[in-house]
Amino acid sequence: MNNDPLVSVVLPTYNRKDIIGRTISSVLQQTFTNLELIIVDDGSTDETREYVESEFVDDRINYLYQLNNGVSSARNTGLNHVNGRYVAFIDSDDQWVETKIEKQLAFFREHPEVGLIFCDFAIVSRDGSVLDVNHRIPRTESRTLTLREVFLDPYLGMPTVMLTRELLASIGGFDEKLCSAEDVDFFLRAAVKAPIGYLHEKLVVVNKTEGSLTTCISASDKILTYENNIFVLNRFVNENKKICDEVGCDVSHAMFELYCRYGRSLLSKKKKVASREKFSMAHHFNVNIESLYLLLKTYLPGA
Repeated sequence: MNNDPLVSVVLPTYNRKDIIGRTISSVLQQTFTNLELIIVDDGSTDETREYVESEFVDDRINYLYQLNNGVSSARNTGLNHVNGRYVAFIDSDDQWVETKIEKQLAFFREHPEVGLIFCDFAIVSRDGSVLDVNHRIPRTESRTLTLREVFLDPYLGMPTVMLTRELLASIGGFDEKLCSAEDVDFFLRAAVKAPIGYLHEKLVVVNKTEGSLTTCISASDKILTYENNIFVLNRFVNENKKICDEVGCDVSHAMFELYCRYGRSLLSKKKKVASREKFSMAHHFNVNIESLYLLLKTYLPGA
């Protein structure tokens, strides 16, 4: 095991024996090599450990096993074992471009005030075709973001993130009571403490595979995801009201957009009464022509 790494990589996994190999390879094949890879097996039953230990003989790997307790718990277990000055995350169905760590470390050197960096990513289907590319606005340059900017769009993408140990120590780990939106909660708490760096390069590939978060969320899980996002935003604002007011966080806009997305999701499933409730909640914060039109649709038969 590498006892003096500069970068620690935390990789939670659960029953991903068939696909975790490419994820591990993308970490071990980074152009920056002074790293440790902490794999946290969250109770796999598919011989993931046997596969990893037979296929990857590398003293930079630290394999940990725990009883199944969810991704936040697994990440926290990993964080309890990091040794590096910087910490990065990757999920077991994702891959990094080989220069990801190198380029993010360069960003830290150029912007020492930054506590956390994220980058763009591509979502790729099973056949290898690119389904979507996530770009932060503005799309033409790397830059640093304030809490005000992160608050309006706190969905940074966990596999794109690297942060300093100092920032991690000041914000703590992941809220294990949340089964979703735990990343949003984490990023908002980070943005209170330090500027956030945005590296405008596509350095991560998110694979849309069976069992991944991009494919496996059921209708009930999606509802819970919206509820958790609303809970996280409300809690954050209540706990950080002074700084939110000082930096000008647009709470009304953020809540309006979230409730509208929630309402659209319910309307697409023909859940008109529930959708109507969410659009009505949105209108407590703001109103526009589209939201009024969608609210009207919840009353129309056959819409």
